Amino acid sequence: MQQTTSRWEAIETPAQLKDVRLRMLLAHWTEAAADGRMPTPDIIDPIKLGDLMGWLFVYEVERDPMRFRYLVYGPKIARRIGFDLTGKYVHDHPIAEAREAIARLLTAVATSGRPHRGVSTRRILDRDATTEAVVVPLAGPDGSVRQLLALQTYDVPSEDEAPATASGGSTEKSRWMPVDDPAELRDERLQRMLAHWTEAATGGAPPTQALVDPAKLGDLMDWLFVYQVERDPLRFRYIVHSPKIALRMGADFTGRYVDEIPNAEAREAVGKVLAAVLATARPHRFESTRRFMGHDVATEVVVMPLAGPGGGIDRLLALQVYDVPDAKPKIRPPSEKFTGNWAGKPIHTPIEDGSQLKDIRIRLAYARWLAGIRDGRLPSKDLVDPATFGDLMGWLALYRVERDPRRYLYLIYSEKFALRHNLDMTGRYVDEYPDQKRAEAITAILDMIVDTRRPRHGVSPRWMADRVIVTEAVMMPLEGPDGSIDHVVAVQVLEELDDADAPTREVD
Repeated sequence: MQQTTSRWEAIETPAQLKDVRLRMLLAHWTEAAADGRMPTPDIIDPIKLGDLMGWLFVYEVERDPMRFRYLVYGPKIARRIGFDLTGKYVHDHPIAEAREAIARLLTAVATSGRPHRGVSTRRILDRDATTEAVVVPLAGPDGSVRQLLALQTYDVPSEDEAPATASGGSTEKSRWMPVDDPAELRDERLQRMLAHWTEAATGGAPPTQALVDPAKLGDLMDWLFVYQVERDPLRFRYIVHSPKIALRMGADFTGRYVDEIPNAEAREAVGKVLAAVLATARPHRFESTRRFMGHDVATEVVVMPLAGPGGGIDRLLALQVYDVPDAKPKIRPPSEKFTGNWAGKPIHTPIEDGSQLKDIRIRLAYARWLAGIRDGRLPSKDLVDPATFGDLMGWLALYRVERDPRRYLYLIYSEKFALRHNLDMTGRYVDEYPDQKRAEAITAILDMIVDTRRPRHGVSPRWMADRVIVTEAVMMPLEGPDGSIDHVVAVQVLEELDDADAPTREVD
């Protein structure tokens, strides 16, 4: 059984929005409305909106009677809830309470011509799942509201959530509790950190941020996090994100917020332990076990409060360490569908009939490119549209072809690969890629695509953290107004070989 409570309100100030992604979309809309006119659907630009595309909805407004049809249904939301309503109407939504709430919110925006915020809390399996959304109007040729653009995010902390207590807490895979004695911590680095904090906590008051002294902390700096505490609403922003953890996990959140952590359970657990430290002004120990790259990886963390100039807690200091099994890397044989490409070198070939494409996402991308061919002309850059590529946008890269000399500029760099490799090349050239051998290989493939005007398919096994990761890619030329190839679009996906592919030999 699902019980839903929903409310919506006109937006007077961006501060009404809790999630930073919603504020980003509102800022994008507001900037486009700088001349006092309502923005048009042209503002839905994947290059500018980037990773927001996965959470976007676009509705067509129909009148007499007023109805709303999904032109784009947020692919990340579709995966989370298990259905996709693209092309259907809001009144086709299978959940009656949600159907009514969405229709009322959209009607308010369509009739007022003003952005609105919507918040909904639904009880699912004894858990309050909270969503926050922003909906903005888009004008048609006659200036009336013809489309609505919405961004929806999940797992915003409930506004009436009970405050953290000194007794600690837990989730399915995490637990936390106050800690006063360094001996209660298993890892000696955490013990040193807490001892250093305790020594500086004179008179029972937390130390200040001067505690974070690289000369004294030495090797602990590599595992260190510092969070800025923001209030009204309560949020935690990463001032320092451990470089060791960033490299291991493939993401650096410096300057971003805890509520932007992609993993919902991790986001909830981290937010709650930080809130507990803030509420009690006491250090806490945090433990978590997660499945990462084929291993159960245990983490241990100590989180400590830091006092600001006025004596109140304005920052939190954390040290996090990983317990990763110390096993020799093993090479695993390729799965059958990649047989013949096991040297570790990428194989790139022209596409003949599409039969060599293995992954469903790669086949979909190629099919959409083929569908864009008209009267013998190849598709243009306009093909790169969320309505066309949908949930493939997270795996997509877009290159601009420059001439005299020929160079390739990343207009879009795959969000998935940027997070995995902790590297975002958006706005940079392929020849600026840190790995020069890889840069040369990519350039050579792009040269062949531009010169032959034909798409190419590539498969490459890669060795990453005791697992074999197989990447498959399709790269397709896009034609400019003068008939030359002025862009190349690529979709690249990953396959992690599972434990059925047993290890065969160790690597020395």
